[in-house]
Amino acid sequence: MAVLSPYTPYDVSETALSYAARLSFVHTGMTIRRLLEDLDLGRDRFVNGKPEAIESFAEDVGTDPRELSRGTVELLSRYGRFRGEDISTGFISTKIRKFCPQCLMEDGAREVWKHRLLWCFQHVDGCPDHGSRLVEIADGKAACDLREVIEGRMALQVFDQTEPLSPPSWLIWLSSRLDGIHDASWLADQTIEQVIAASEMIGAVLGYGQHVRLRSLSRTERSDAVERGFSYYREGQGGVMAVLDEIQARSSARAVQAGPLAVYGRLYDWLDGGAKLIDPGPIRPLLRDHVLSHIPMAKGEACLAKRSRSAACIPSSALAKLSASIASD
Repeated sequence: MAVLSPYTPYDVSETALSYAARLSFVHTGMTIRRLLEDLDLGRDRFVNGKPEAIESFAEDVGTDPRELSRGTVELLSRYGRFRGEDISTGFISTKIRKFCPQCLMEDGAREVWKHRLLWCFQHVDGCPDHGSRLVEIADGKAACDLREVIEGRMALQVFDQTEPLSPPSWLIWLSSRLDGIHDASWLADQTIEQVIAASEMIGAVLGYGQHVRLRSLSRTERSDAVERGFSYYREGQGGVMAVLDEIQARSSARAVQAGPLAVYGRLYDWLDGGAKLIDPGPIRPLLRDHVLSHIPMAKGEACLAKRSRSAACIPSSALAKLSASIASD
């Protein structure tokens, strides 16, 4: 039975943190900390998505703990977990960093504003419902409640001068995935991060070359890179092999002794050592097959050995400078 009255239902499009913030604003007029204290729940454990804290909160307010957990990211020491999927730190954060003013205006009064789960993904740059780019929090600080960073509806009208955006296909796919709609088994069998990370790396190398540094790209450029790679990646193994052919054809490395790091650049480096904590998915064995089919390998050389950076295959000392440049990112 719900402790709080009147009852406020949870919206499956929002984060668990957003729901708790809404309830606290309505019932205490204060921040989320006050409500969690009243319910004898530790703020940090709830904000960090600890299952027992989420379950206890759900029981106290009378909502389904299984639904609430789907709007939660559990933060662990070196990575996170979202809907049973392991995710890299920073890939998704339920704290408020960006928002769509039009969505909030449609919500209505300030007390019912909802922070959408879709906005929490690092690569999400726009709102597919309104065809506009998201607004970033000005000082770059993440908040737990929209009301902490937006004064009221008048402020939303000021924010609502955002650049129009044609929603990319990967964003529409992600939105459907969050709604529980799965398409082809190729994508459905992979985690969200596996699809987006592979698409981004492919697209970045195609768009910016083998030496691209993701950290140097803007949020918009990274979203564009995901879209570029996703157009191939969504087509399955055939699409992956086709884009690897294209990357190889564009490579300036023409020497016979040029190894895979020179040919595939940042994509190879990421799969060889940069993706050690989170499994990158089927892109890894596919790239290995492509390397072995197109690049001469000396006897005993290892190529994308399982989860080991020491297995990097660089047969020529001439690549040392390139390797050092890539490793420094």
